[in-house]
Amino acid sequence: MKKRLFYFFTITFFIYSGLFILITYLLKTTSGKEIIFPDILIEGLLPSIITVGMISTGVFITIKPKINYLESSQLNEPPFSHEVYTFSQTNKISYKELKSRINERFLTTYTNDEQMCLKFCRKINILDWGQGVLLKYNIEKELIHCAVFPFSTIYKKDKFALYFKEVTGCELINEEIKK
Repeated sequence: MKKRLFYFFTITFFIYSGLFILITYLLKTTSGKEIIFPDILIEGLLPSIITVGMISTGVFITIKPKINYLESSQLNEPPFSHEVYTFSQTNKISYKELKSRINERFLTTYTNDEQMCLKFCRKINILDWGQGVLLKYNIEKELIHCAVFPFSTIYKKDKFALYFKEVTGCELINEEIKK
């Protein structure tokens, strides 16, 4: 997970640097100024390092506790959970089958087969930071509890329940949105 963030920030840096250097080069050529490539590189890289560094630091500070929680063995509901869903096992899906279906569509970060708990998240991309999920499988009550939390602070209501139903075939019983 942290590796994906590193790649994201590295790619962002190169894109930002390349565009900044290109724009500086175009502006100097259209204004008729002398083009000195080392100066253009310095003028492009320094602002890129500062800008992308500040953005990356802010994002990493925001996301780090959530990533650490996903990778930890802590099985309490996270303090930053935003939505709690309860699904019924109408199709009598086993824990092993549920785990394999989740592994196909999500990134599983932690599993505890004794307590039947999973932690997983959606893949992060530039347009969607995704969500982390703590799933608890209750075989006696035939229920699945999911505590869902977004990675970013800018959050738009996601269709996790519909997506989870599509993946597992389980019916939504209860939805609780926390403020």
